Amino acid sequence: MRYAVVLLCAGKGIRLKSKVDKAFVRLGGVPLFYYSYRIFKKIKGLSQIVIVAKKKYFPLIRRKIKDKRLFLVEGGRRRQDSVYKGLLLLQDKVDYVFVHDGARPFVTTKLIERLKREVLKSKAVVPALKVSEAIKSVKRGVISRSLDRSNLWFVQTPQVFKKGLLFKAHKKFRRISVYDDAELVGHLNKPIRIVEGERWNIKITYPEDLILARAILRIKKVA
Repeated sequence: MRYAVVLLCAGKGIRLKSKVDKAFVRLGGVPLFYYSYRIFKKIKGLSQIVIVAKKKYFPLIRRKIKDKRLFLVEGGRRRQDSVYKGLLLLQDKVDYVFVHDGARPFVTTKLIERLKREVLKSKAVVPALKVSEAIKSVKRGVISRSLDRSNLWFVQTPQVFKKGLLFKAHKKFRRISVYDDAELVGHLNKPIRIVEGERWNIKITYPEDLILARAILRIKKVA
């Protein structure tokens, strides 16, 4: 089987209060996206690495990554537009595609391998963690009701799909705004399996997340 990864690095750093796009914020001396690249590049069967980013970052990416599997494309207005532009670059030989946030630097080989095994059976797989805190529905700053958390999970990336399935969902529902690719594929009424995610697989969104990331990086270096 042949795999590709679409690494999304076009997100702005507004909530992170960063002057650069968040995937290019430095952690331990290197941009956030580079941590994910270092993990994915070692995955058996990975034939293509597509990085979606603003064109002004292309020279930086090419300086950091000397890999014949690398393809670059400029991002779109929405997250899903960026994914679609990445999908358009995929080679015919690719069977399955991972979609991963460039601002999630701590993805592991172990998680990717579990996703690989499951997608061969299920065609659409995402990592997720059960919600462990109380969840409330709020209207105009006031709690309207409590939600049953027993069936609630929060979803991470990388998400992995049969290439044709994900491409079909993006082409058919391009006008619908969604939060992630799993939601888009869900509009095809196809089952989407989950595997247990990882607590350290955090997304860097706020300044506090970057503080946590530095702590995680120190722990990983010691472990």
